Amino acid sequence: MCTLDVVQYYTERPPWGGKGVASDTLVDVGGPATNAAVTVRLLGGRAALVTAIGQSAEARLALDRLAPYELEIHDCAEAGGTLPVSSIWVGESRGERTVLSTNRVSSLTAPRPAALDDSAAVLIDGHHPELALAVAREARERGVPVVLDGGSWRPVFRDLLPVADVAIVSETFRTPETEASGLDLARRIRDEWGTPCVAVTHGAADVVGVDGDRKGRIPVPAGETVDTLGAGDVLHGAYVWFRYGDGASHGRALADACAVASASCGHRGARKGVRSFGRRPHTTE
Repeated sequence: MCTLDVVQYYTERPPWGGKGVASDTLVDVGGPATNAAVTVRLLGGRAALVTAIGQSAEARLALDRLAPYELEIHDCAEAGGTLPVSSIWVGESRGERTVLSTNRVSSLTAPRPAALDDSAAVLIDGHHPELALAVAREARERGVPVVLDGGSWRPVFRDLLPVADVAIVSETFRTPETEASGLDLARRIRDEWGTPCVAVTHGAADVVGVDGDRKGRIPVPAGETVDTLGAGDVLHGAYVWFRYGDGASHGRALADACAVASASCGHRGARKGVRSFGRRPHTTE
């Protein structure tokens, strides 16, 4: 998913039907996979983004914001497609965000197989289901690891979870078959959907999960919370880079990704905190 984000920061939230004054406004490109791809670039890796952008005025502005990151972009939007726009409120006192998005699905063309050439791993966010499934299946055929970003349940996850090597899902993620949460949710996804490695995030609280028969808990580093927008996307992108680009173990990659996501919460937007974390040299653990 790629979106154009209009972010308003406020001190006092206005009542519904009323008016308020924003302390600041940020217009930037966003979306789960997009933020993750930019995170990979900021940490020193290369990234290709398979999405639907199109040629609208919003799309041109999003592409302008993406240009400095030098992503390899595979735009699968057919002519006339409209880029989704997200309106976001972020409270200055706690950094909590409220998101209202069109999540409009454009008419799509099939992704080119070349999008996966030389890829060390693929991250799927479940938006644009036909794109997500086509890329995941192609990756599976090529033996490229597939990491799934599960913010909330989507019907396409029925087909994506069985082909994913790793699923990192949020605390609000629920499958239709169960109301399990936390470590129980991780086990259910592993046992019922066949995803061998599952982690469940809980905001600033510990990440819990399973890696095969092993279970684990990873603390999230404490830090100042200015803006939580995109923190989960940053975590996914950082995990993919540390695990498959930098050669870290699953646990080490997840711990380092939590540190990057925590750093991103200390700044407005999803970029400055990653930049402050710094580029990592490529190493093998």
